[in-house]
Amino acid sequence: MVTKELKILIPKFLARLELDGYSEEVKKNNKWILAHFKKYCITNQVIEISMNVMEVFLKEKYDINLYETITYEFYLKYYAFVNSLGLALSTKARKLMFVKQLLSYLKEIGIREICDLTKEHIYTYQSKENGHSASTKKIELYVFREALNWI
Repeated sequence: MVTKELKILIPKFLARLELDGYSEEVKKNNKWILAHFKKYCITNQVIEISMNVMEVFLKEKYDINLYETITYEFYLKYYAFVNSLGLALSTKARKLMFVKQLLSYLKEIGIREICDLTKEHIYTYQSKENGHSASTKKIELYVFREALNWI
């Protein structure tokens, strides 16, 4: 696909989401991500859009590896959930940061699917020295519990 086609394809895609009955939040998130992608393509003078271009975009912009299921699926859905909450931007950013750090740790220890996650993984992660104070670790644990209950 040629980058110039984004002007036509993005509105068609968003209209299709509307026709398929997706929620306002899903439509808003897709519109936001696609706007960033379009800007990325223009800034980086991308002429031809490929899976490689999309993979690099997701990695650079959101630190998401397109081919890692746990990161891609869970984080994007949790991201949409957190952004749908009526919270301050700093609170949203903190929640997302904690979950992103946990997902990075899970990747390091070889956990690729949420269903393989155990409470021991969380406790081991929390016991690691990461410079967080005891009160921050309590908040972090609350965020993890909230994210896992959300699923």
